[in-house]
Order: sequence, then structure tokens, then C-alpha cells
Amino acid sequence: MRDTATQVVLGTFVATFLYCLLVLRTIRRAEETLFVPRLSVTLGVLLVVLSVGVLIYFIHHVSISIQANEIVARVGKKLIERIERLFPKNIGRGAPLIPTAPPDADVLDRFDQEAGPIESTGDGYLQFIDGDALMELAIQEDVVIRVKQRPGCYVVATRPLAMVWPGNRVTDQLKDQVNSAFALGNQRTSRQDYGRSSAAVTIRLLETIAVVAGSVHRSEDRIALLRQARMIARGASGGLPEDEDRQEVEQRFQSASRALELREPDC
Repeated sequence: MRDTATQVVLGTFVATFLYCLLVLRTIRRAEETLFVPRLSVTLGVLLVVLSVGVLIYFIHHVSISIQANEIVARVGKKLIERIERLFPKNIGRGAPLIPTAPPDADVLDRFDQEAGPIESTGDGYLQFIDGDALMELAIQEDVVIRVKQRPGCYVVATRPLAMVWPGNRVTDQLKDQVNSAFALGNQRTSRQDYGRSSAAVTIRLLETIAVVAGSVHRSEDRIALLRQARMIARGASGGLPEDEDRQEVEQRFQSASRALELREPDC
């Protein structure tokens, strides 16, 4: 649906079809004279030839784009673009946009005690969260908003989507504005289907974490990678029906843990 080549091909087909219909409508017989717009008919023939060429290109494009290595390459490119957008190189540099004072030491305790919930107005999978809209809303209303749900989770109506502090500023209008920043649907999007029922996908994810571990130096990053590896292994334990697959995943998880130079606590 987001592929530009596919959109161009379908647009060419639709445009050619509509153009030929309009030209066909202009062909008529006036008394003894037959009127044929020759230039328009010639242009229509050229568009048909162009459409045939576009169809050949489309077949070639689809046959390549559905290959696993091409799909993984596109996903990797999108991931890098998203990381660059969320965590740019100059993050943390320069003066803040809004002057802020250090928060009180008990701000977290006060948040938990005084925050008010924003309940969901519908059911469905959380497909998208408009973080920019929530940030603008928090600045506009001078409140702190903590998101309670993650994309991919199933949300039930009347369950909290977010918490707002101070809670006494929660109004019906604010609830509607916060709810409008959360997009719900009947199914997960392609980004949120992590393939935990596939042993091959799970194993490759853990192997990738082990490879990335060699380039990580901060302890915070190692802890984050280990947390993700633990989540993947835990999801595989419930999603993989075969014992051998689960054992293979456990071996990859242990390898990733050793690469991160972190040890699991004794149970």
C-alpha cells in the first residue's frame, strides 16, 4: 500500500482507462460525416503501449520485492530512518525550547497519587500513537501525560490510555483530545506483527542482538538489549509449539546474554 512503484502502475492503468472512455464518447456520426479525433486516438494508443510496458515493469518489481532479503532490507532501512528521526545526532545539544526547572524529588510519587486517568472510548488494537500531538497538548494545557498502552496492545473501552497530572485538569475536552491521538483498529499493523510463532525469525532476532552487542559500550544500552532479548525469548516460549525450537531459541538467548557480558540472576 505504501510502495510508490505500485501506486504509479495502478495510476497509469486507471488514467489510461478513463482517457480511452472519454475519447470513445467523442466518436460520433453527424449526418453523413463520421467524426474521429485522430490525435486523441493516437494518444490513447500510445498510453496503451505505455501501460503494457508499465505492466512488464510491475511484474518484475513484484517478483523482486516479495523476496525475503529485499523485505528485510526495506525493514532495516525504515528502522534506521526511524531511529535517526527519534534520536538525532544533535539530541541534547543547545538550549531547551522551553525553560524548565529541575523537578521535585517526590514528583513521581505525586504523579502516582494525583494523576487522573484518560479512558479509551473504544475497543481494538492500538495501531498508532501521535506523540507530537500529545506533546503539543501537554504544553498547551501545562500538564504531564504518561502513556499507559503500547502500539500493538489490545485496548478495551474504559481502560486507561494515559495518565494526566495534575488530575484536576482532566476535562471532557481533554479526554477527547487525548483519545484522538490514539488510533485503534481491528488488527495489528504489519509493523506490530513481530512473528514470535516463527522459530527462524526469533532466532535471527537474538543473533542480531548478539551482533549489535559487540558495538555497544554503555551499560544502559546493554541492559536495554538484554531486556529485548529476554522479551523475545519469553514470547517464543509461548509461541513456539516444538520443544527443539524452544531449546534453539534458549541457546541463542544465552549466547546473546554472554555477548552482552550480563548474567541472568539465579532463580
